[in-house]
Amino acid sequence: MKPLDFNDVVDFIKAEKGFEDYETPLGPDCRSIDSGLKNPRFPGDEAYGNGPVFLGRLRVNIPQELIEAQSRSFRDALRIYMNPKHIGSFMCTFYRGNFLSDPSFLKIADQEMYLGRRSADDRFTLDLETPKRKSRNRTYYTDVEKKIVTDVCRSTPELRTTVLAYQAGFMAYLEQLKSAFTRNDGGRLTERERERGVLVADKLIKPWSTDNFSSELLPAICLAYYKRDPSLQSPPLTEDFEKGFAFAFRTGVFQNHVHAPDGGERHFRCPARVTIGTVATQELGQEVCSQPGQQFPMGRVMASIYAAIKNAQPPDSPQTQVTAGGLTGLLNSLRRGPK
Repeated sequence: MKPLDFNDVVDFIKAEKGFEDYETPLGPDCRSIDSGLKNPRFPGDEAYGNGPVFLGRLRVNIPQELIEAQSRSFRDALRIYMNPKHIGSFMCTFYRGNFLSDPSFLKIADQEMYLGRRSADDRFTLDLETPKRKSRNRTYYTDVEKKIVTDVCRSTPELRTTVLAYQAGFMAYLEQLKSAFTRNDGGRLTERERERGVLVADKLIKPWSTDNFSSELLPAICLAYYKRDPSLQSPPLTEDFEKGFAFAFRTGVFQNHVHAPDGGERHFRCPARVTIGTVATQELGQEVCSQPGQQFPMGRVMASIYAAIKNAQPPDSPQTQVTAGGLTGLLNSLRRGPK
């Protein structure tokens, strides 16, 4: 795999002051409440550990202002460390190879799909547009939909592989970035810059390593695919991935509302939600696309990955080997941009 242009990444981070402390605090000073609560000092810094655990199990009142400060810090890190130009160039290279043998894919290949113990009201079955389905307690799917999702995954296993392969591409980029920071490739970083780079890259890797994709995004895509073609005879289309993605976000996937000890409620946006929402439609640089300003849309990329996986494997074979020849369509799709 072509190595990451780490010097270019470092130049961009420094230009955006990614290694520097914020000039003014993002949120309130809460150390009087608990020593584990603090303002994020720089993009990607952490204001607290697991917020819902602090509120629920440890009974610590985290102000909503501090939650928003951490969210801002995380969004800043995404913008600075996951530059669209760097991501786009890396992804085109990543999907040229046998990406299903990449360590990043193998790390998540065995993730299981968990649909939750609670079920949504059956009257919403396959109604993927109504805003009434928005959930505050992570109850997204009806009993009928859970069965549909299971059936779709069983009959079209390449769909699950596609979602995980998409997830693995971003993991591979961040893993390579973290390794470059650890080694201080080029020797241009101070020790503080190196340590902060490693810290932030590691924090960005974590939301991409969870089962959020297989448990919360994959089911939504399965339902969109089934609704368009209940026979499942046609391959999933770009619109199925896009509609599933939109449905998941409208329903409240990757969000959490937690009761606080003071009787109020705190709203958390899972880092995975911020991450996916930021990178799913980001632009590619001119060195990847034929024209600058084109998009890197999740739906089209996933549809191309699915086609490559499906076309590369022998009929009735449990093993899927993807080669560069099978990804011509994906690379052409990326360079053309959205329809």
